[in-house]
Amino acid sequence: MQKRSTHARNLLFVALTLLFLPHVGCGGNAANSPDLGATGATCSFNSACVADARCAASVCELGPRGTGKSGVDVCVDGNECESGFCFRTQNESSGTCSGECRQASDCGPKLPNCANVAGYGLICYTP
Repeated sequence: MQKRSTHARNLLFVALTLLFLPHVGCGGNAANSPDLGATGATCSFNSACVADARCAASVCELGPRGTGKSGVDVCVDGNECESGFCFRTQNESSGTCSGECRQASDCGPKLPNCANVAGYGLICYTP
């Protein structure tokens, strides 16, 4: 009788584990994760950080976000841009706010192209 009771408890444990496992750890809903975009999390854009944080030097930190529009507004650094990303070449002292895109129509006139850039994903840029 003892052996059967232990077997039943083991089956119950396995059943409960399989029932609740999809709701914890990997595979859970990332949008409900308390750590998603918290201060200190890695990021490429402000959208990866919680609402009261911005992406600075690839890390979410508390602070105000910029208001510069992607492909439209001039910037010196990413803190001036809605996205947190200022696109400029090495020879420029200022650049243009950039941001995430899915297609060229998502980009403004100064950065009319949408391309996959290593480390950032699809962003608005100009060649």
